[in-house]
Amino acid sequence: MPNCFDKCPTISGSDFEEIWDELRWHYGPRSMSATDRTNLYTEDMSEFVDWANNSGRDSFDAALFGKWLNWKFSVGTTEYGNLSQRKRDHEGITNIFCPYDSNSTILWTAMWLGISETEAASITKSDHGKYYMKVSNSGSSWGFKCTSDTCPYFLNSGNRYFHV
Repeated sequence: MPNCFDKCPTISGSDFEEIWDELRWHYGPRSMSATDRTNLYTEDMSEFVDWANNSGRDSFDAALFGKWLNWKFSVGTTEYGNLSQRKRDHEGITNIFCPYDSNSTILWTAMWLGISETEAASITKSDHGKYYMKVSNSGSSWGFKCTSDTCPYFLNSGNRYFHV
């Protein structure tokens, strides 16, 4: 797919779960508990089924799910095929919130920071507006870096939040 932030993923799975695993491995987060994995899988599947039903598409088509999910992760919208929703008025990848962004769910924050949901609930957050995580490197490590100047992590430490 054009505009992949990294090498475009190869989707070789034949069922929903295999495809989801491949794309989640490519886009992240990679390490998560079984409960977090189930919740995130359920959320992605629910969004796909909603989109498919509202678009008159087949919600049982695993190949279509793979295309839709790759679109969601690389373009940042669940409206597959709708480039009018892709805008250049932001910085970073619009579906990857910084764990310190107020738009980041407790589950997302917990997974990205590797902490419990109880600990994640007490994290200080701020509205990052149009600033998201972007692919970046730190020395020889590649990962995601927060682009917001209002990020509490940045304001407290003087460094951008960086996730490998």
